[in-house]
Amino acid sequence: ALISISTFLKPIIADFGWLRGETSFAYMAGAIAIGFGGIGMGYLSDRYSTRPVVIVGILCLGGSMFLLARQSALWQFYLYYCILGGFGASALDAPLLANVGNWFNRNKGLAIGLAMAGRALGQGFVPFGSGLLISASGWRDAYATVGIISLVVLLPLAFFIRNPPGLQEAKKASRKVSAS
Repeated sequence: ALISISTFLKPIIADFGWLRGETSFAYMAGAIAIGFGGIGMGYLSDRYSTRPVVIVGILCLGGSMFLLARQSALWQFYLYYCILGGFGASALDAPLLANVGNWFNRNKGLAIGLAMAGRALGQGFVPFGSGLLISASGWRDAYATVGIISLVVLLPLAFFIRNPPGLQEAKKASRKVSAS
């Protein structure tokens, strides 16, 4: 969803009259937020579990899309993209990739590569679909629709996330070593 900003730039600029550079800064802010958020979300998924972190991320992702559909000032645009990146996308990236890698003793690289391929597919499809939605109903409705689709599709999928076998025992062992 973060990368779909490319399809939203022209209609948003046309609506608000913002400069292209100041509008596209939202992407940079969101990308930086993913970097910092990924560290935090990775820590939280290690500490608690992947599923609750991902669920919060999905809610932030969908929520930020609804906020973007209602934004009216440049600072809001930046803030909502920071929420989208820092809490939404980062809660999906690092925790899910770590979870996938922890399921495999052999071919971890292949497993993570397949997960990244799915992510790349989404990075191609979401902007394309967003462009179609913008053409059909405008950028505000497109953001809202992407938010609804994110919640309707991703939330049920989050309940299929399981911790890898032996992960809890490894965490307990790690805590004992740290306490010693």
